[in-house]
Amino acid sequence: PRVKYLWADFEKNKVKIRETIDRTITFISLIVCPISVGLFCVSANLINVFLGRGYEGCIPVLKVFSFIIICTSFNSIISNQCIVARGNQVLYNKLLFISSCINVVCNIFLITILMARGAALASAISELILLALNLFLCRGILNFRYIMSNFFRYMLYAIIMGISIMIFDYFFDCDELYKLIIEIGIGVVVYGLQLLFSRDKFIYEYIIRDFFLKKKKV
Repeated sequence: PRVKYLWADFEKNKVKIRETIDRTITFISLIVCPISVGLFCVSANLINVFLGRGYEGCIPVLKVFSFIIICTSFNSIISNQCIVARGNQVLYNKLLFISSCINVVCNIFLITILMARGAALASAISELILLALNLFLCRGILNFRYIMSNFFRYMLYAIIMGISIMIFDYFFDCDELYKLIIEIGIGVVVYGLQLLFSRDKFIYEYIIRDFFLKKKKV
């Protein structure tokens, strides 16, 4: 709602619109990077715990879907705040139609070859193309340098987190449910410590300062 209000007078609120969208995308990067990498790393234990033995074929499918989370999250934010918020619902519908058509075409070719993994890969391709279209259409609004620098930093933290999870998974053997819980805990601790020790600017300026300090004053 706030962004839609600002779009009513674009020339006057151009800087605020860019700051709001950039901040939102950075916050999404902060969340989806560890979720995506974490889901990729624990996918085997997750399938074995909740579906049981015999469903190992679902593991590569889940690994593909773990990275679709990133594209889907970015597409949702960019589409809603840059396209729909300024009244371009028709354009948004056209983009969804194009993405759906690409998904169908990819499914036709990939499912026959890769089965379920082909369906997951087709979804990933269509979401990636939709993201590319969204970024192209909103190139005059988004601060790509700011967004990408934050995204790659959080992705690096997430990869380090993922490596620590895989090291634990390789060297320690215990009940799969306990291992899954421990791996999730390791991921949270490792990722959180990296944010704290690096004194992440977004965490300190926009979350601790704007939320906790203002709440204390009230």
